[in-house]
Amino acid sequence: MAKEHEENDQNAPAPLPFRRLVPVRTRSRRQPLPFDLTAEPADKPEIAGFLGLESLRSLGFQGEILPVGEDQWRVEGRLRAEVVQTCVVTLVPVTNRIEEDVARTYVPEEEFSLPDEIDFDPESEDEPEPYGMSIDLGQLALESLSLALDPYPRAPGVPPIDVEATPPGAKPLSSEELKPFAKLAVLKEKFGEDG
Repeated sequence: MAKEHEENDQNAPAPLPFRRLVPVRTRSRRQPLPFDLTAEPADKPEIAGFLGLESLRSLGFQGEILPVGEDQWRVEGRLRAEVVQTCVVTLVPVTNRIEEDVARTYVPEEEFSLPDEIDFDPESEDEPEPYGMSIDLGQLALESLSLALDPYPRAPGVPPIDVEATPPGAKPLSSEELKPFAKLAVLKEKFGEDG
């Protein structure tokens, strides 16, 4: 029995780095709650490894948690990061600065249900997320940063490489058509088993 327990522990996904839980279940709903998160030097290597970066130079997430209706909360903020990735052509380090507006609505977990259909429109509003006692702003920051990363970073001046691998008679997918799916695959791998 103990050996089986050890094997299950080895197969368990690694815990998410940069957890920043904010209790909301018992918080007053009369006013917004401002937040200002910054990745500390000790956080950066763990976050970089988790997201597959060469390094993370900075990560900040500022905004407010706003009460909505009787029991929902909405997080609105601005994510800023400086990341170092590897050029997919030359393998040299590539530094990118990222600034993204982030907005997410949270509903009590007892009211949460999965949508009947998933909308892949990047302009559409994200589906609400469930919350228990807390909202994890660190997880939201990492999800948002993961989506904002360039899946095919290139060093300045390096042209894109066009590679086609399609069955005979099939229309090849363009790089632009593949980008959303690459980002979804990364998210599924990173957050699918934890979230």
